Amino acid sequence: YFTGIESLLPFKMDTQLFTKVELSLRCKSLPDLDTFSVSDPMVIVSVKRNGTFAEIGRTERVKNNLNPIFQTRLLMDYFFEEVQELKFDVYDIDSKGGSLNSQDYVGWATCTLAQILASPGSTIALSLKQCRSFAAQVIITAEQMSKNVDKIKFAISAAGLDEKDFFGKSDPFLEIWRTKPDGQLVRVHKTEYLKKTVNPTWIPFELSVEQLCHGDLSRPLVFKVFDWDSDTSSDFIGEFSSSLHDILSRPVGQRGFTLTTPNHTDVKKRSKSRGTVVFGTVDVIKGYSFLDFIKGGMAMDLMVAIDFTGSNGDPRDPASLHYRCAGRLNPYQQAISSIVDIVSPYNPTKMFNVYGFGGRLNGQEVDHCFPIDFNNRNPVAYGVNVILHFYDQVFNQNMTLSGPTYISQIIQTASSFASRPFNNNEQ
Repeated sequence: YFTGIESLLPFKMDTQLFTKVELSLRCKSLPDLDTFSVSDPMVIVSVKRNGTFAEIGRTERVKNNLNPIFQTRLLMDYFFEEVQELKFDVYDIDSKGGSLNSQDYVGWATCTLAQILASPGSTIALSLKQCRSFAAQVIITAEQMSKNVDKIKFAISAAGLDEKDFFGKSDPFLEIWRTKPDGQLVRVHKTEYLKKTVNPTWIPFELSVEQLCHGDLSRPLVFKVFDWDSDTSSDFIGEFSSSLHDILSRPVGQRGFTLTTPNHTDVKKRSKSRGTVVFGTVDVIKGYSFLDFIKGGMAMDLMVAIDFTGSNGDPRDPASLHYRCAGRLNPYQQAISSIVDIVSPYNPTKMFNVYGFGGRLNGQEVDHCFPIDFNNRNPVAYGVNVILHFYDQVFNQNMTLSGPTYISQIIQTASSFASRPFNNNEQ
């Protein structure tokens, strides 16, 4: 669906939204499987893809240690909208370089990446299964890799610019260019042009640090000033090079930079001043990622609303979206399972409000917002299995699919939940 949206928007959407996280591992109370020495443990980490676990990395071997702290860190991409199931296989490595089949198997554990991130301190302790020690654990800590989500607010002006127009003053605008590792320049911002002035003050603007310098505050930036012309290409006035670190480290009042023309054909004119660009304000606006909020204790809630209008088709018809049969989930059951599984790790209570709309109960009028457990005082379900149970039981309550599709009451109910007051402990 992103492709359709992109055609309507003036900017490009990122369809691969993810955050890189680093996994650190240690084990506790491992069994000793060696006869004449202590076990030499190693952990293999795998992620489930298309129903099968595939290895994404392994730790080093720690010799003679039943409580190893592994130095090897594993990187992986975190996708909020996916259930990323991980498996941790612990081995006792007896012979370096030998196949895994020749090593002693200690045990295994599984969890999702979301469960790790949503745990206190982003750390989870998992008991090893198929292990000789009931106390054996693998302990995993996830940490977001440094990604600068801050923004910079600029207020920039210039003074004494060259006059490029024959019959009036210049119409200047400013461009900011980022330097790539190969030396090429990429334009990251262009201001508006201001008519007939050699002392412009451009409208303040904000840029993300990632957009400006890819998070590298020392990356060279080039600031170029041009004179805008309506009927010809813009005239180059001058430029200067700096970095975000250089600009921020200068005291306020000393953030002026001289414009020159370093590529001028006349060598003597290359260093001649073409005006001064002044940074009046360079404010760092602290940004926070999704994982920052999770680490800070943010919990997520979910309200499920199920469409019981007649457009779904007769539930007894295999073509209906509400058709239920053993061993196979219908589209509604699939959607509920997928979404609740994603949100659940971020909700400590696992309690979710569940409503239906568009159905007629016991021959009464169409109800556009009813709890599917028919408990008006506390319409909540614990976990995905209870939600699916309530959904299945609705069809035993003399439910008739009706209509029309009218969801304003559902939206109002969801809004009332979202706007309810909270105390300081819940912030």
